[in-house]
Amino acid sequence: MANPLWSHTAITTPSRGAPQRVTVDITRYVNKIHNESGWLLVGMDNVPRENWPQLFKYCKVTLITTKNNKTYFKVPEGVHKGKVAFLSETNAKEHLGKIAPKQKPIELVMNYEHLDQNWKSITRNEYLPQQIANGNINNINFKATMNTVWNGIHFPIPPGTYKILLPDFPHSKNYTQQYKKEFPNLSHHQVWFPIDHGDRSRYVHVGNVSEGCITVISLDKWSEIQEMLISHRSSDGKSVGNLIVKGKPERAN
Repeated sequence: MANPLWSHTAITTPSRGAPQRVTVDITRYVNKIHNESGWLLVGMDNVPRENWPQLFKYCKVTLITTKNNKTYFKVPEGVHKGKVAFLSETNAKEHLGKIAPKQKPIELVMNYEHLDQNWKSITRNEYLPQQIANGNINNINFKATMNTVWNGIHFPIPPGTYKILLPDFPHSKNYTQQYKKEFPNLSHHQVWFPIDHGDRSRYVHVGNVSEGCITVISLDKWSEIQEMLISHRSSDGKSVGNLIVKGKPERAN
């Protein structure tokens, strides 16, 4: 039986003794990931399992071959660009598909609001000094903290426009899993989007504590927000869209 993953691919057939040139459809995308983390673990030959890559949703892959019950593919984007990885045939059929990200950049707009010196974190059971901002992405409104740690090192990102890059790797669940106590349906919480500013240590992510990041405190909105981000691509092939920061923080440092 033919592998459904390779369906709709063309076959070279002779015509009066001469081969015909055909286009073979070998592009697929990660269409199903694990909702808890937001990532898909893929294998690599001769690499220890603990060092196997993890791919984000809608990551593009180029099919190479299927052998020994494994489907091999090349990863053409993200931090694992150029690597050859594999999934079992069963997992490849389940997780890879033809649903592609939208080939246009998304806009995430943040408007600075007030400084809340005693913002109550229900999950952490403590009061935190938060520089609050209103966020909007494709008509999804939410709240975020732009900085929590005021130590002279971390500060709110200055107003301006920045690229939001593709997720780099699954960030430790120790940072975010705790928020499931407050919002049990929280998902994809290990997906963090780097912001192209400075040393790229700022991210768009979910949580209650910001070290100069766009930290989404509207826990119930995170799944929608990350799906909106991950399902878009800019023409540069490295980012999902733009972060537009407006206004001025009440506390800048």
